Amino acid sequence: MRIVVTFDTPYGGWDHPEHERQMATEVAAWTHDEPEMEYQIADALRERGHEVTLLGVQDDLQYLVRCLDEIRPDLVFNAAEAFHGNPTLEYLVPGVLEAEGYPYTGSPPPALLVSRNKAMSKKVLAYHGIRVPGFFTFRPGETRTIPDTLRFPLI
Repeated sequence: MRIVVTFDTPYGGWDHPEHERQMATEVAAWTHDEPEMEYQIADALRERGHEVTLLGVQDDLQYLVRCLDEIRPDLVFNAAEAFHGNPTLEYLVPGVLEAEGYPYTGSPPPALLVSRNKAMSKKVLAYHGIRVPGFFTFRPGETRTIPDTLRFPLI
């Protein structure tokens, strides 16, 4: 299978060859230091006979689309946990994968959006009859009027 391992990278301008070199260095030193997760994933997939391309994404979704269009993978193993250094934007990579029609591993964008928002997650669970602890949310600068139904102690 032709598989792309996509991940967020702090290395601006790094293409596949630079990540390959980094992976070789980290996997070779595995007895001393654990390699980054994306390199562990790629190494395991290669050991099982798959053709693997490392695709680090920092802040350019068009780069991701161009590379995927060239590679035409059978599967994208999505290991991205952020975009542009911001973990709250991790949903963007699977969003692009869905929009472009590539099958991928991991959660879809709506699940990533909801799971990042504790209040929204609790509301969705409660709507479906799952009991959740009481909660109250407010934004900085808003007047805080705590509902009478909310009991202390709270976290």
